[in-house]
Amino acid sequence: MCRRTLRTVFVATLVAVPAGLLVWPVLAEGSDDAGQAREIVKLIEQGQLALPQAVELAEKHVRGRAIGVSCNLQRAAAGDEKKPGDEKKPGGPSQDAAAMTSRVMYSIQCFAKDKVQAVTVDGLSRQVTDGKQPK
Repeated sequence: MCRRTLRTVFVATLVAVPAGLLVWPVLAEGSDDAGQAREIVKLIEQGQLALPQAVELAEKHVRGRAIGVSCNLQRAAAGDEKKPGDEKKPGGPSQDAAAMTSRVMYSIQCFAKDKVQAVTVDGLSRQVTDGKQPK
């Protein structure tokens, strides 16, 4: 190989590798979002609370109007409901995917009583789990 070709390959590699390192997380995140959205839709189809019902529940809870909503997926070990005072014991059995339970969690901002209040609605239990005024 001639010296000019080697230099061209070196410069191309020097540019392509950092660019790839910058672009890869964005591409990987986009595919993960689609997978998470697919799982949320599947859970709603299986009976978890859908977005309109979650908004309605939050509005009734604070006696106000919803002005913003986001949802995410929460995974936990099956039967692993967090209770005050409960702690994980080290050295316990490992959890595999089949033993995991997923739930749709909605974060809803409502305007009520001249304040913006944040409300969290659990799609599995169909309950408001948190309602407080954001800072």
